[in-house]
Amino acid sequence: MEAQKYLLQRALYFLARRPHSTTEIRQKLSRIKVWAAKTTGGNAKIPDNTEKAGSTAKIPANPEDITKIIQRLTELGYLNDEDFARIYIGSSLRRKPQGLRLLEMNLRQKGIDESTFATALKLASVENQFDESDLAQDAADKKLRTLSKLPPNKQKEKLYRFLASRGFSMDSIMKVLNKFSS
Repeated sequence: MEAQKYLLQRALYFLARRPHSTTEIRQKLSRIKVWAAKTTGGNAKIPDNTEKAGSTAKIPANPEDITKIIQRLTELGYLNDEDFARIYIGSSLRRKPQGLRLLEMNLRQKGIDESTFATALKLASVENQFDESDLAQDAADKKLRTLSKLPPNKQKEKLYRFLASRGFSMDSIMKVLNKFSS
C-alpha cells in the first residue's frame, strides 16, 4: 500500500510539471524502485542479495500497482491521451512550424495511437486554425532569411530538404516552392 501511495505521488509530480501520455507515465513509473518488506507474503519477489541488509529492500514497482495508478489518474481526469495529444499538437505548432507527419511520428513515440492522433488533430486545428500549407510557408519564410546569400537554385534545394525534414507533405512543399519560383 505504501508503494502505491509513493507511485501515485510520483505520477502526480510528473503530471504537475507537464502533461504526459499514459505510456509515458507507465514508463516513468516502471523505472521507479520502491521499498518493500522482505517478509511479504504477496507476489513481491525480493532477492536475498539485496543492497540493504535488514527487513526492507528496493525492488522495481509492481506492474499491477502501476496499472491501478494509471486507472485512478484516468478516472480523476489527470491522464487523458486525447487531451495530451491536442495540447502537444498546439504547443508544438506554436513553438515551431512542423508538418503533420513529424507530429504524428513524435506522438507515436509517446504512445498515442493513430485514431487518437486524428481526433486530437481535428480538435487542435479547430482551436488553433492552422493549415499545413500555411505552416510550411511560415517555416520557409524563416528559413529563407538564412539562405539569402545563396543562389536561387541552391536556396530551393535547401528549402526543399528543410521542409521535408520538418515533416511537411509533398503537396505543401510544392506549393511553397512554386510560390518561391514565381
